[in-house]
Amino acid sequence: MRVSQAIAGLTLVVLIAVLVSKGLGEYLPQEMVHFKGWYGITSAPLDAVKKTGIHNALVFVSGERSWTEFAALDVANSPLYDSDLVFAADLGRENGKLMLLYPGRAYYRMVGTEIKPYAESITSDAR
Repeated sequence: MRVSQAIAGLTLVVLIAVLVSKGLGEYLPQEMVHFKGWYGITSAPLDAVKKTGIHNALVFVSGERSWTEFAALDVANSPLYDSDLVFAADLGRENGKLMLLYPGRAYYRMVGTEIKPYAESITSDAR
């Protein structure tokens, strides 16, 4: 009786492993194609940041306050917000509080895929 239970258990484990690997190897890649650009979220903002070559920076992301404008960049943040580049929602006058938490970094403002030094972007907004 114990041998047959062990064989049944082993068979179940092997069956589950085969089904999971088949799903990950065949089904999932085909389905992931359908999610590219979902909600208009693309890698374009992150690609634009990488293209500038900025480092050790805090980047304020401006937009229409929709989560989709910030989604691709928020995923690039480390869980502790301590990576080379940290992305944060642009909250206008409240940004100074966050800047105090990241001294010694360069500050940038991003609108769409355009990135400007923070002080320059504030000056151009005042015009």
